[in-house]
Amino acid sequence: MTISNLLSITVCILFWGVSAGAADDSVCLKQHALVIAAKGGDRAQSDEVALLVATTVRLLGWAGFEQENVQVFSENSPAAGKERYEEVTRQAVLDHLARLSEALTGDDELWVFIYGHANVNKRGLSIYTSGGRLRGKELAEALNHVQAQQRVFCLNRQSSVLLELLADKKRVVVSATNSAQQLNPPLFGYYLLEAWSKDPSAPLLSVLRDAGIETQNDYVSRGLVYAECAQAHDGESLRSMPFDGLEDGPLAKLRLSIALDDEIRLYEVGRKVSDFADEPDMYTPESAYVAINQVLVNGKASDWRSVSVARSANCFYSPDAAKISAEQAKRWLEAEILEVRIFRRKYALVLSRLARSDTQQLQFDGRRVEFEDGRWLNVGHALWKSKDQSIEKFALSCSRHVARPKRQPIAEPDAYLKPFTAFLRQHGRKPREFILEALASHKVVVIGEVHHRPAYWALNSAVVQDPQFAKSTGVVYLELPSNNQQLVDAFLADTELDSKPIIEMLRDNLWMGWPDQAMLEFFVAVWQTNQALPVDKHIRIVLVDMQRPWKKIRQRSDWRAYDVDRNELMARLILKDLSGSPDKRNTLFIVGFGHAAEDMKTPVGEYPFRTATWYLRKELGDGVYTLLQHGPVMTNWGRVDGRVCLGLFDSAFAELDYAPIAFELDGSPFGRLDFRAQPEMPFRGTYEDAFDGYIFLKRLEDESFSSLIEGFYTDQFVQELDRRQQLMNGRGLVEGLGLAKADAENFIAWMSRSWGKPRKWRSRLGPITAWHKGDKQQKATPSKMSNPGFSSSIRTKR
Repeated sequence: MTISNLLSITVCILFWGVSAGAADDSVCLKQHALVIAAKGGDRAQSDEVALLVATTVRLLGWAGFEQENVQVFSENSPAAGKERYEEVTRQAVLDHLARLSEALTGDDELWVFIYGHANVNKRGLSIYTSGGRLRGKELAEALNHVQAQQRVFCLNRQSSVLLELLADKKRVVVSATNSAQQLNPPLFGYYLLEAWSKDPSAPLLSVLRDAGIETQNDYVSRGLVYAECAQAHDGESLRSMPFDGLEDGPLAKLRLSIALDDEIRLYEVGRKVSDFADEPDMYTPESAYVAINQVLVNGKASDWRSVSVARSANCFYSPDAAKISAEQAKRWLEAEILEVRIFRRKYALVLSRLARSDTQQLQFDGRRVEFEDGRWLNVGHALWKSKDQSIEKFALSCSRHVARPKRQPIAEPDAYLKPFTAFLRQHGRKPREFILEALASHKVVVIGEVHHRPAYWALNSAVVQDPQFAKSTGVVYLELPSNNQQLVDAFLADTELDSKPIIEMLRDNLWMGWPDQAMLEFFVAVWQTNQALPVDKHIRIVLVDMQRPWKKIRQRSDWRAYDVDRNELMARLILKDLSGSPDKRNTLFIVGFGHAAEDMKTPVGEYPFRTATWYLRKELGDGVYTLLQHGPVMTNWGRVDGRVCLGLFDSAFAELDYAPIAFELDGSPFGRLDFRAQPEMPFRGTYEDAFDGYIFLKRLEDESFSSLIEGFYTDQFVQELDRRQQLMNGRGLVEGLGLAKADAENFIAWMSRSWGKPRKWRSRLGPITAWHKGDKQQKATPSKMSNPGFSSSIRTKR
């Protein structure tokens, strides 16, 4: 990294300085910093001092010092933004310390960094300031009048003499040298800042040792005599590198920051893309945003790869980036960068405002970038109607990086399980009766399902065929593409059973369709139920998911018109149907359980997890009742990661010989357990936060995947699937899936590897008694991440 790159870095992630005298690492809430950068003596040394000042200011910003509490006295402006800067004169420094003596108390902290040229003569040490030299004795006297807890870093030439003047029980003092005969401009300051940048939460003692080792290595690697040795005074003892004997003192407790936390840190930018240099670097999130926007306007696929994280390298298969109009280009280049939000020094959101467009009403751009290999790189972006939407989605993405607490072993498993089985025996109900009672008393009953489960779809069919169902319930809402509602209406209106319209509708769901025989049988069950009912009591089926009109999608960009917030859409379509229907009976909504949780929150920011059910409850309150089908811990893409609650649910069901059962979660021992059923979704809460009731039908090991609908795949339809694959992924069925030929026979064989077969999750479930031992205690892998804005060596070549 060049000096100019380093000086351009402006990051304000908040850390907290920790009081040296606090035995419990308590947080000091009021911190001030003073940077005294004496003149360098010549141009080269002045540039070196400017680099050190700029780096220090950045580091203080990361450490949580308010900008108005950071005062810089320097020969040259550090070009670091809004921090306070004045010319380094003797009187200015003394006047500032006089003001601090009146403003600060013993509960406050003052961090002082001293750089630049100084020398020692018979009158003592003097610092090379303008308007006359600042004497070491008068600096010490001025600091003595400041009551705050002081941490002073003498990183100037001949700094050991200054440490002798400053050593006092109320302050920690570090000097780059331990002898007045060490006359060269010291290297220790560079390595101190570099060590801090790698781990700001490390104890100061370890940071000092790391910096001392690197300083010594620098001399040795160049064949020079080790000509400087740092020392530290912790308020009681004075030690030189390696600071042996200070392990039990304040230096082992004092930290520039506490460990990484789970808060998002914010700083404002307020500049347009066009305000930045023509060739911006990638060393801050905002400058990376500028570079990414320039690629968006002018770049090719290879350019995208150069500004994106490594895991996205294979996503840019097109030889050229999509061409955009001159109007669109201007919109991106004139985007106003409003603010940057950074999480854990690695994940960032750059939020900008775009000029309004006649064709694009989404005004706010949220670009996510990550720090990788020393640069901030593109992850992706989305356009939003409001800032709040973008901020909330970023908090959601950050929450994915927050580990859950480890589940501990259970010392007495039998005693621990007893209240769970006792509850089931006392309060358990037959599943069909339980669902029908919920439908009789709630406007919308939501069943959160794991897809393609014949036993559970058979239960759904039995529910709608029960005479009590039609008395209380008039509509079934399904998570299927809403663009084919007319096909469902035609199927239900037909006096003869003909499933062809349903098959046609299911072929539009996802790229390969939705060939679920068990779901088709549910449609038939509703049709059969209607045959015995008056027309005005017929049960409707309403599709409420996003449209997927594949016939209209002729190029990949066409998909964007249908890509919406599915949770919000499903809720909106349900509420619209409820308000417009003369049928005042209650309703049933069957949807994937990831869309059904009620009251979960992100661990970062505690934003609500806005599922379809969340939106419904916002309007209907307690009129919504949610049920969760028993299943494994499973991602939205089908990967199974064991059993829920490490098999505790299964153990309780085993005590009842796996008899089908349903029960309330609220107030139950099951309801108080941490909900972790969908591991990639970063919400937090208990089972009773997420759902109202629970349904179990059979052992997970005994389940099979739904069978394929006979005749669903024809040669003609498989050719359409080949087109969809080419369109969306750049590769057809033969190349992408390895089929011998893109025809029905080969595609059915490919699908039949799982469809109609026992669930493959059996090998991923683990024992039902895993909860006895709790989570495996895995040793944390040390992070290789370094802080943004620091190179492997921050100092210039000598």
